[in-house]
Amino acid sequence: MRTRTRLRAIAVCGAASLGLSLVALPASAATITDATKLVSSAPSTSERFGGSVAVSSDGTLSLVGSTSPPTVTFAGRVRVFSNSGPGTTWAAQADIQPDDGGTATDRFGYSLALSGDGSTAIIAAAPLNSSNRVGPGLVYVFTRADSGWVQEQIIPSPTGTGTSFGDAIDVSNDGRHFVVGAPCAEWSTCNGAAYFFSKPVGATSWTLNTTTTCAAATGGLCGSTVAISGDGTVAAVGQPYYKTVSGSTTTRRPYVHTFRRPASASSWIYQAALASPAGDNALTDFGYRDSLSLSGDGSALVVGAPSLGVVNGSYVAGGIYTYRFSGASWGTPSLVTRSATTATPNRQMGYSVEISPDGLTMIAGAPDGSTTGAAGGGAVYRWTRSSVTALWVFTDTYTAGDTVTGDKFGSSVGLPGSAPSRPVVGAPFKDGVLTDAGAAYLY
Repeated sequence: MRTRTRLRAIAVCGAASLGLSLVALPASAATITDATKLVSSAPSTSERFGGSVAVSSDGTLSLVGSTSPPTVTFAGRVRVFSNSGPGTTWAAQADIQPDDGGTATDRFGYSLALSGDGSTAIIAAAPLNSSNRVGPGLVYVFTRADSGWVQEQIIPSPTGTGTSFGDAIDVSNDGRHFVVGAPCAEWSTCNGAAYFFSKPVGATSWTLNTTTTCAAATGGLCGSTVAISGDGTVAAVGQPYYKTVSGSTTTRRPYVHTFRRPASASSWIYQAALASPAGDNALTDFGYRDSLSLSGDGSALVVGAPSLGVVNGSYVAGGIYTYRFSGASWGTPSLVTRSATTATPNRQMGYSVEISPDGLTMIAGAPDGSTTGAAGGGAVYRWTRSSVTALWVFTDTYTAGDTVTGDKFGSSVGLPGSAPSRPVVGAPFKDGVLTDAGAAYLY
């Protein structure tokens, strides 16, 4: 399932709905707090455990990583949890670590993805370089065996430079196709890039087959977030800061670019550019961070816009644009929101999103929201629909029973495909014995 990445600040902006199908939602529904709380096996200050999470399609396997900031030296680790089916107890398995054990500056696990069948884990490390800045990045591929997780391959940054290879990752259900985002791949301009890797049947390793730089845009951050369908035939790449300059006027408009791969091919073909529906210089977080997800067959796409502030005169504090591919295009998106007030303008709903493989369930994290009055405690919202053409209906709010101010619950989310699709949610700023040690909650 899809990648989870680091928490970053997002500027707040207002926007009006322009030519969208706006989905009206009920004001309230069930609030769910019953969850298994997970913490690091050896907590560290500012470890931010839960900053990255992923879950298998059947909901029996979950990975949780730590996303410590560059100012903290941290080797990193990825914790593994499993259960025997819905409603059963989660149990900790052996952590995933590099074969060499890692070093104090590796930051292994700062983003990760797990194949739907639970057989393949793609995990990024963001090691510090000699100048104490984030280096080019490494991506590790692990496969699951009876004896545990086996390190199969280490993939370095294709450019050998930059600071962000592995900033975003997603992988297909069978683990044979994955995409890696590098929004500052070339360091000096941060146009960014996304890299597509595949392992054909009979091959012994994953190889790079397609590279995209979206469209040339200084500071465009192409690859800030990525998504791939479960069947490995459709992909989406976020470019939140595409800029054009005309005279003294600079226009910035975020895009999500989509790609298709014929089932019998390894290379990807550019398909479409989906612009921020709110227009120029707005929604600079459209398709940014963890805010992209594709259904299993790639026909449904959800894009978070956590800085969306006002729609048709009403406060919403974040939103999700949902697309359905029909015929030859993605059509007009629908906007899904939750009502807000001037007292909660920074909820950032849509900072993290996930759609189920069948396209009938969707969740969105709101790490700056609150259901208890604890500012920035966070919340996760769930919607369902009866068919891929039906409207989304708000059904549940997920929160933690021990939420306090600043936890950022909902910074990362994972959603299994099997009923009842209980999510995995990260709260990387949760204080334990140590400040910002982090936690994850499995429902």
